[in-house]
Amino acid sequence: LQYIYKELFILKYTRHPNIVPFRGINIQPSKLYIVCGFMDQGNLNQYLGKYPSANKLQLLREVASEMKYLHESGVVHGDLKGANVLVDDKGVARIADFGLGTFKYDGQVETDTEMKWSIRWMAPELFDPKKFAAKETRTTHSDVYAFAMTVVE
Repeated sequence: LQYIYKELFILKYTRHPNIVPFRGINIQPSKLYIVCGFMDQGNLNQYLGKYPSANKLQLLREVASEMKYLHESGVVHGDLKGANVLVDDKGVARIADFGLGTFKYDGQVETDTEMKWSIRWMAPELFDPKKFAAKETRTTHSDVYAFAMTVVE
């Protein structure tokens, strides 16, 4: 439940054309659902598989623009990869899945020490934070590394 609350907080307080639009929540007796805008083209990997001649550079610019906005807003995505970038009906890339995100509040950085990442997209310092003198587990730097791995993907 901690991850869904984090995702709700980030979605509710961030607004950018390249973020999945937050519509609300649906509460059931034993479940809580986040309702976002429908992205009918699937994720970035599915979209590029379906449209191999799509403008990949433009899609990456859209993701980079959103990451810049998030970082300037004090948000670290924490799990960026092609599967977490959705594409809308106009072919616009939108970042989703903020459950592993972290954010700054009152000058403090919220951290999470659980290893729940996608290994391929993990920055080296996340494997051994002490070796790299990393103070936080997820950072804007680790997001940049994940973005680079998404480019390669």
